[in-house]
Amino acid sequence: MKRSLKGFLPIVTWLLVSCASNQDQFSNSIEVESAEGVGKLIEAQAQQGLSAKAENGFSLEWFSCTRNVRAPYILMLNRKGVTFDSASCKDGLVQSFLQQDFNVLSVNRPGVGKSEGKELMGDDQSLVSLQKLVKDQGESGKLIDGLWAFEDASPLAFRIARSSAFKFMIVGNGLYDWDATLRESLSPEFVAELKELQKGQEATFSEKRSIAWDFADLPKTIYLYHFEGERLYPSSQAEAFRGALAANQFKVQLVKVRSETGVLTPVIHQSVLIQVAQELKSAEGNK
Repeated sequence: MKRSLKGFLPIVTWLLVSCASNQDQFSNSIEVESAEGVGKLIEAQAQQGLSAKAENGFSLEWFSCTRNVRAPYILMLNRKGVTFDSASCKDGLVQSFLQQDFNVLSVNRPGVGKSEGKELMGDDQSLVSLQKLVKDQGESGKLIDGLWAFEDASPLAFRIARSSAFKFMIVGNGLYDWDATLRESLSPEFVAELKELQKGQEATFSEKRSIAWDFADLPKTIYLYHFEGERLYPSSQAEAFRGALAANQFKVQLVKVRSETGVLTPVIHQSVLIQVAQELKSAEGNK
């Protein structure tokens, strides 16, 4: 089956790896537009604020994009090198979810934008800070159904997912096993950076950042995607994690993303998230 956004070029090919218990299928390809983005720009009501400071935690900066007051929200954690701001509702990755009738709650992790503190890839203070924000936003009336995280945001995402009532999560180029990443990453510079972060930390440092060790409390629907040209985060981890989740009756899909240029461009990245959001909406409609 091929699902396309009519009139958009070029074609981006990506591969699906699914478990036997999961019958949902992604399209084999999707047609995309240009470097500026995919599809029609969706207008959304924008709000922003700072979360109440958690005990032993930080105040975090957030931005909400509400397209439909009755629709659920997807929590998005900023990826490395990107800061959410007042124009984030027009960001391509945010638009991926808005176009499929999800609302978005984007959060700058500690040390980014106006968020206090400094995150240590999923440390305890960052976790309690995000837990406080999610709790308060839920009490304000926002229904947060799931979350998205990319690369170094994945350890914090997995930790918050285990302590929240999310229905699903979406993770790209994730870190699933700290020690395995140190062994298998193709980037010596990245490995040195991780070792420096771990230096002098408590004995449980790697365990807290290794969701592959214990994933029992995660949402039962998980979408993973991994870029085939990725050097920092080993693709073998994603494959092993998918297998472990499938063996434990999670509804899991792993998409291996590739492009002719060998670069994960914004358009390719957005096209992947559009497909995931479409699958989520389709599954919701079939209930």
